[in-house]
Amino acid sequence: MRTTHQPRSPHASLRRSILVAVAMAVAVLGGLVTKSSASATTSGTGRTQVVRVTLDVPALLAENKCNLDTVNLHGQETITTSTTPLSNGGYRVVSSLQAKNLTGERIAPPPAYGYKGDDTQDTYSYDAPPPNHTTSVTLLHWTRLVPQFNAPSMWLVIEFREVIAADGTTVPTVDRAYLSCTQPSSHDCHKTS
Repeated sequence: MRTTHQPRSPHASLRRSILVAVAMAVAVLGGLVTKSSASATTSGTGRTQVVRVTLDVPALLAENKCNLDTVNLHGQETITTSTTPLSNGGYRVVSSLQAKNLTGERIAPPPAYGYKGDDTQDTYSYDAPPPNHTTSVTLLHWTRLVPQFNAPSMWLVIEFREVIAADGTTVPTVDRAYLSCTQPSSHDCHKTS
């Protein structure tokens, strides 16, 4: 039996290299938190605690699986979590993500064109039980990335965990990021106590 080998396309090697870079970039996204600030304000039902975490994305290679564009994204995303005590002893948690000035460029295949985040705020709220123990909630937030060319949009989805301590302090941490061709249908992944 004779075996023949097809020559490898230079695009296949480039795509494989880019996919490795994408996997590495997504793996370190959780380490991109550069600014974190907490502030407290007064609310009608008690003291509301607000925590803002800004993710600085200097360069994140991502593949648009909708059309196989490889895109270099950069900009900032801010996760804001407000925790307000409820009359039953639990907490009302409002979590939002907004990507200000998130942009990108298609780097493969040619020709190059831009992508831009839609700058809308994605918000989700839920009630956490009374603080008998710490509660952890895994949430999804997303930003629509719109190509500045005739191509399909994609969503940059951030999965993160919010830990609500007994004193009502809520701290978000990023678990992972990925791209989707469709907008996720739910924010709430799961709750654990």
